[in-house]
Amino acid sequence: QVQQQQQQQLNGSLPSTVTAPSAACQAAPEPDSQKNAAPPIQTQDIDQLSEGTTLKLGSQSFRILEQLGSGSYSVVWLAEELRGHGHMAGPPQRADPSRLVALKDVQCRDHKALRQALFEVRLMLALEKEQLMQDSLANDRLRIPRCFTYEVHTTSVGSAVRTAMTRLPGDQLDNWLVKAAEATAKDSVHWKSHLAEGSKLARAMVRQLGPTLHFLSTMAYHRDVNSHNIMIRANDPATAATPGGGGGGGGEPQASFYLYDLGLAVDAESWNFSQFSPPTPTSSSAAEAASDNKSKAAAAEGSNHESNHNHNIINNHSSSASGGNRFAAAMAPGSMEGRYPGLWRITDIGGDCRYWPPGAWMLHCFGAEYLEEREDFCRQYRTRLDIHSLGITALEVLCSPAITSCEGSNGSD
Repeated sequence: QVQQQQQQQLNGSLPSTVTAPSAACQAAPEPDSQKNAAPPIQTQDIDQLSEGTTLKLGSQSFRILEQLGSGSYSVVWLAEELRGHGHMAGPPQRADPSRLVALKDVQCRDHKALRQALFEVRLMLALEKEQLMQDSLANDRLRIPRCFTYEVHTTSVGSAVRTAMTRLPGDQLDNWLVKAAEATAKDSVHWKSHLAEGSKLARAMVRQLGPTLHFLSTMAYHRDVNSHNIMIRANDPATAATPGGGGGGGGEPQASFYLYDLGLAVDAESWNFSQFSPPTPTSSSAAEAASDNKSKAAAAEGSNHESNHNHNIINNHSSSASGGNRFAAAMAPGSMEGRYPGLWRITDIGGDCRYWPPGAWMLHCFGAEYLEEREDFCRQYRTRLDIHSLGITALEVLCSPAITSCEGSNGSD
């Protein structure tokens, strides 16, 4: 049932501790179909959402229908945008598919969590804006959710960042693989046939999500690419006519893949490099200053960057259209002069450890200094986390059905 809410006017502003998004990251204008809609319901802040809850985000109102998934600090709901008059009276009617959205509710107990949640929203907005300004993805859509609107609500334990975004089609890839394995165990198809089909699916996934990760890397790194954060829409006729979509000719499967959950994403520039000058050594001994250099660098980063983490994308964004990948110049010979290593050294390792590259395990077990001494592995961790994780996921898609079939009677030979 719809919870009875006290009617009051929301001022629509962010808390004083939050910087409002810049002009570069404003939400897309409302479609013409929404301009003539009745004014949405005004509701007060709600600590916890539940089925039937009605809430306002920006100038739009939504009704929660059911839970789609949850994580440690967030819940994703299926919600319906409310339009017209009389939608509060009586029980909820059957939802209009054209009005369905995914509504993410992130509970933030401190300022750091709030900044990270806001970065996820602003990143989606910035990616959409950048895509519209370029032709690089003309034939390959940016396969991440689109942000429609968001708002920061005050709760009894802190803040909640609530975002209405595209409801991606299909199923979570990990769940889909489990169902596929269960079906495989019951069929009489040889395991080699399942391996061939897995190969086609894995190739389709890499072809579709590879350009998205490449485009994302000009601004941020996802850091949590895995089968749980990828959606698959199998037997999708739309991919048959999509270049690089993996459907149509050559016996390719008709399937679409989408990437979501940017909750652990980091700004690529802050992650790789600091723009702050290193502290001046106070020791009279040059040898002591040199030996203590790395520890001072880490301390300087921790104090100087805490307030700037993940916000270069808003305040200092340079697009690939105007100058190519900004990290190509940053990594050129001599480019480290005047710079200090970035936030990768002091930021917690994120994501599912089953998808970590070797560099992540080196950092986890032995620390940043150990990893820095191994240039290739360090570069792998700093710039290729998402690529590696996508490759591991592709192996998962390739092998899962075939292994299940091989373990059963179908693979006895």
